[in-house]
Amino acid sequence: MDAKTAQALNALNRTFYCDLAEEFSATREGPWPGWLRLLSAIDRYYPTADLEVLDVGCGNGRFASFLATNLPSRHERVRYLGIDASAAMLERAGAVALPFASTEYRLWDLVNTPLREGLAARSFSLTVLFGLLHHVPGLARRRELIRDAAICLRPGGLLAFTCWQFDKIERFREKAISWKEFNLTAELPIDVDELEPGDRLLPWGDSGRVVRYCHFADEEETAQLTRGLPLELVETYRADGREGNLNQYFIFRRLQTESA
Repeated sequence: MDAKTAQALNALNRTFYCDLAEEFSATREGPWPGWLRLLSAIDRYYPTADLEVLDVGCGNGRFASFLATNLPSRHERVRYLGIDASAAMLERAGAVALPFASTEYRLWDLVNTPLREGLAARSFSLTVLFGLLHHVPGLARRRELIRDAAICLRPGGLLAFTCWQFDKIERFREKAISWKEFNLTAELPIDVDELEPGDRLLPWGDSGRVVRYCHFADEEETAQLTRGLPLELVETYRADGREGNLNQYFIFRRLQTESA
């Protein structure tokens, strides 16, 4: 995918999360059921140690609220950093008081500013990317993001991310809008020759007029995302949604020594 197409898709989603931040946030207040299984990995690898958390694509901060609720005995040992491309969503996240040792939010467009820039002097014991990868245009950019997330981990640290399984669920497949149809009225048409397998347009709301760019990553792609990185797989599972299969979770642990 070329840079022009990536920027156009990114602009589409940034407009969505700016214009519909309030409406979207109102439907995204509770925790994901799949997060509960992550707690056991945290307890296993960081039972008493300080927890330095990086929440990539934090949105309205509900994962931070989840940690505050479920790690009550460790509040004074948690330092949390949430980053997101939507100022409107970050405003909602920052409005919630959290009992952590420190809480910070940063406006960060990952398509234009790689994760490693600005975080070179920091390392994290837990980095999460929930509901984010499907909005990152281009396999190379998704791969770079996971690589940077791994590099930002301290040895033994945990990396958890999800891949939205919308293309395996009929109700989402039926709603997808064709790129040709979108380009008929789009202010910024998308070059369909630059799209990759799994790139979709999904509508939001009943009208179907507001759309988001979403990417479905199949099994081969998810394997490519971490191939060759200094990570070992701790656990993978499906959770969330009506049938408990909306997201595929991956939990990795950073190896003590780097690999190629």
